[in-house]
Amino acid sequence: MLMFQTLWKLVFWFGVIAVCGVSLVPQQYFSQTGILDKWQHVAAYFVLMAASYPAYSRSGWRSEIGIGIGLCVLGAALEVAESYFPDRVMSMADAFANTAGILLAILAFRIVTKLLHRFGTSDA
Repeated sequence: MLMFQTLWKLVFWFGVIAVCGVSLVPQQYFSQTGILDKWQHVAAYFVLMAASYPAYSRSGWRSEIGIGIGLCVLGAALEVAESYFPDRVMSMADAFANTAGILLAILAFRIVTKLLHRFGTSDA
């Protein structure tokens, strides 16, 4: 179990570093995906928050709140930092999309946890 959790911590922190890098690299280096920019923000922060659950599952609900707040602060800080980089633009809408992704991941986790509890799971 410890190896599994360590692997997820690596995935989580690699994701954080990747989001930081992608957020600050000039947009000219990216091909257009056809996906609305805000959905990319929602998806990236949803995945980061979702990856935090197996990575820090033994830490309890306080870590969920701490990680959620930390990711919100990271998203806002990256938006501010973008204003100092060429070909990047600070956008409050992007920060809100980041927060939406985090909240959607928390909601999804709560729903799945409740369903698993309600219908029972076999961990043995």
